[in-house]
Amino acid sequence: MDVSYTDHSHIIGKGGLSIKRVMEETKCHVHFPDSNRSNSNEKSNQVSISGDIKGVELARSRVRELTPLIFGFELPIMSQNVDLNSAYIVKIQEQYKVHVMFKTRPKLHATLVLVKGVEWEVHQVKQATLLLMEYMCENLANQIPVQMSMEISPHHHPTVLGKNHSNLKAIMQHTNCQIMFPDAQDPNIPNLKRSKVTITGSIHNIYNARELLLGSLPLIIIFDLPDDSTEQNLKLWLVSDRDDHQ
Repeated sequence: MDVSYTDHSHIIGKGGLSIKRVMEETKCHVHFPDSNRSNSNEKSNQVSISGDIKGVELARSRVRELTPLIFGFELPIMSQNVDLNSAYIVKIQEQYKVHVMFKTRPKLHATLVLVKGVEWEVHQVKQATLLLMEYMCENLANQIPVQMSMEISPHHHPTVLGKNHSNLKAIMQHTNCQIMFPDAQDPNIPNLKRSKVTITGSIHNIYNARELLLGSLPLIIIFDLPDDSTEQNLKLWLVSDRDDHQ
């Protein structure tokens, strides 16, 4: 499965506790790419899960639930002096179990507010983001778009985009969001940024768009054949199984 390499350490957890818990619950082995530790120019998003098929599907779901979830919005010019340590912002972080960060963008003369939580607490993260937008942006809160980014490996772009970008266009139309894919062939874009996809729109719509993009990623199931199996027997079994389900 494809999981952003930037999220691997968060999913694994301190001392590997989080992923160990997943493996114990599902009786599966979850492997993260070792090459990411030594290669600073190229990173792999591929996470492998092995076990029985029900356990694998459960482990896949649990890994998704542990994925960090980050919503962002730009502060209006008149709100640039918001104090990150104000009592209200501290209260929101404690109550909704989120982490709030400011990211300044000097070239754009803008400040991006990032609200970070986890996937399995998506409703809390959304609510915290909306409350912070009302607090920081006041009357402009309903006019400011929310954005989020996700990693999709460049070799999966053609599958997710669809022929003539048909799948991407359908997702954007369905969610009323703007989705930007980097040009993976552009030599001016660093390797690590060729997988970054940005989604912009209302908070509920961008989350739906993200889910649809994740659902468009290819899913590969691999299994070993017994030693006494033949290719012909496998073909006969597949044809028979298909006929039974028609």
